[in-house]
Amino acid sequence: MQIVVAGNICVDLLPAIPEAISISPGRITGIGPLAFQPGGCVFNTGTALSALGSDVDIVSTIGDDYLGTLLSDALARRRIDLTHVEVRKDLRTSYSIVIETLDMDRSFWHHAGASSAFTGHEIDATCADLVHLGYPSVLTDLLMQGARPLVELFSRIHDAGATTSMDLCVVDPASPAGELDWKLVMDRLLPNVDVLSPSIDDLTSIAYNGVGSGDSDVVSNARGLVDAGAAIVMISAGERGSFLKSASYERLSAAGRAVRPLSAEWADFESWIPAAPIDKVVTTNGAGDTATAGLLYGIATGMTPQQAGTFAARAASAKIQGKRLESLERSAVSHSHGG
Repeated sequence: MQIVVAGNICVDLLPAIPEAISISPGRITGIGPLAFQPGGCVFNTGTALSALGSDVDIVSTIGDDYLGTLLSDALARRRIDLTHVEVRKDLRTSYSIVIETLDMDRSFWHHAGASSAFTGHEIDATCADLVHLGYPSVLTDLLMQGARPLVELFSRIHDAGATTSMDLCVVDPASPAGELDWKLVMDRLLPNVDVLSPSIDDLTSIAYNGVGSGDSDVVSNARGLVDAGAAIVMISAGERGSFLKSASYERLSAAGRAVRPLSAEWADFESWIPAAPIDKVVTTNGAGDTATAGLLYGIATGMTPQQAGTFAARAASAKIQGKRLESLERSAVSHSHGG
């Protein structure tokens, strides 16, 4: 099964910070060494799917600079085809400064850079079984005219018969994405979105169904997104696990090549999926993208919804603990109904 992962790719800059810090003019604050790490949806989800054994093609935009070279080298080492990675000489590669400490949740300082110019024109949906797009809120060119290009992109991919998938990120209210009426945008998008895998924080940042983040809010958001047209929704809620909800048999039957064969088994499913055990925390960065990869892998290999959701949780746990995903593939195959 051919999977395309498209959208945002960046370099994560991770300074080692021993405690929560504040920025004070004229003050020097000691911190630890800086780590460079490829990131963004395209890298995190794409390489996770590749590690699990999926056939992955990536479509993204980077700059002709040092960070772009770093990303290209990292992808090449993982034997991922770079044919559809556009290199822009007039733009800088996207990057994030990731602030992560033991005593507070991680936060990001993000520069959209070349990702802002991503249009998706190189996505060939006729050759793909599943197309996953990550972080539309930082893909600025897709948000013009009330996100009309984004809606048209998903319509084109869906009309070509590919299963469509999308993940979100927290929206910066001061960015162009913060000016959009996301309720309107999502309601226009969702009839052509087959798989949606946001966090509850992503949804509250766009106030899709209010700004609450409790268990009942997670459930009502999932049901609302399915009612608005999505076929499969998985909302992650951190340590509380994820809530997985699917639509009717009729909607799943129209969900593209990857989902259509699963329509009967996946129809009208909803359940909380517990978070997988974690012995040690190495990093939470990229865990959500890896959970998405686990869900998509479960769909691609014919797992039941319960199995796919559980596999997604196990993939995220492995990422958090710094474990290799390849070890999960064998157990996944033994529980799936297809390949």
